[in-house]
Amino acid sequence: MNKYRMKFTKTDKMKFIGHLDMLKLFQRAVKRAGLPISYSTGFNPHQIMSFASPLALGTESIGEYCDFRLDEKIDCLRIKDSLNTALPEGMTVLEVCETSESSKNSASIIDAALYEIVCDKKINRLDEVLADILNSKEIIIKKTVKDKTKEVNIREDIYKLYLKEENVMALISAGSKRNLKPELLIEYIYNISGLEFIPIKIKSKRIEMYTVKGGEFIPLKEAVGL
Repeated sequence: MNKYRMKFTKTDKMKFIGHLDMLKLFQRAVKRAGLPISYSTGFNPHQIMSFASPLALGTESIGEYCDFRLDEKIDCLRIKDSLNTALPEGMTVLEVCETSESSKNSASIIDAALYEIVCDKKINRLDEVLADILNSKEIIIKKTVKDKTKEVNIREDIYKLYLKEENVMALISAGSKRNLKPELLIEYIYNISGLEFIPIKIKSKRIEMYTVKGGEFIPLKEAVGL
């Protein structure tokens, strides 16, 4: 079996497709594309395919990742083109690369994600607000998990904050080890700015996902041998 990793988009109407439905969509696309996908063994065999990190419903992304195996070695460009003919509008495979046999799946190595966040209100001196957050030793928020609310320090989950025109760019923790939702960060910014926070009015887009090696953030498309 040959291991591959693809980077793809999830935009427009596809942002409303849930994670399980997306998995089924890709499984069908692989069949329509005629790719020799590998299957697991056992009583209920399934396509060997896994995604880096589920995306919140309604969030767009141009930096999603999927790892999969094929029974035959196929040119990466051919895989990309054949999948793009089988996928719906809003889902586009950007890149496909072959990974080493010893490399871990994306889901197990993801450490951070970069988001672009569009606020629905003007925040005065937003650049100073972001600088103050980065200069803080702790950022305490209330987080609710399974109907239980507790105070947590999210400062160590924030790696970079900066402005791109008027949008907030946030490099924050992601994955199974630590995970900060961008909505929690923006809600904190709204609260300290004295503004009403309405979640459905905030637009966010995942730009890229990273693993950390030697203190550096490496895009998952480049972590093919880790």
